[in-house]
Amino acid sequence: MSPAQQTADVDAVITDETRAWIGRSSELMPLPEEVAASDVRRYVEATGDHNPLWLDDEVARSAGYRGRVVPPMLVIDLVWRLKHTDAGRMTDRVPLPANYIDTRNVETDMEWLEPVYIGDRISIRHRIRDIVARPGRRGLGVYISRETEYVRADGRLMARVVQTVARFPRAAVGT
Repeated sequence: MSPAQQTADVDAVITDETRAWIGRSSELMPLPEEVAASDVRRYVEATGDHNPLWLDDEVARSAGYRGRVVPPMLVIDLVWRLKHTDAGRMTDRVPLPANYIDTRNVETDMEWLEPVYIGDRISIRHRIRDIVARPGRRGLGVYISRETEYVRADGRLMARVVQTVARFPRAAVGT
């Protein structure tokens, strides 16, 4: 494929409307419930991660925390509480051709800034950082990088996650 054809293909997939999403942010969206002890219990049961920091207030206090700490990976998973809202699945709303429905996680970077405790109220904000197209075995993939900030009710930033997903055209049946 010639460089001119590759550019034409990219421009057909990543339109000006799509490019306009770069830098777009959601509002700060509060999760519908506070982080509960039952959330931590289900996480521990599902993962087998019996870290005493998650389970024992005395152990957590002796380690310098104010109480039991919510497992960081559970905090990141709480974003799913917003999956049915318009802003909750922001990368799914980036305008691409209708056949670009096959989504894959490419990379996730997490930065932990503050512990999260049982009873904390958390809000999140998404921002589209970049949208690029790259050719590959599956055809032209669109790579969308989204930054998500996790903010405590007092306004303190607790975590930042940058996730890149790739969206590809639907695979042909039998492929």
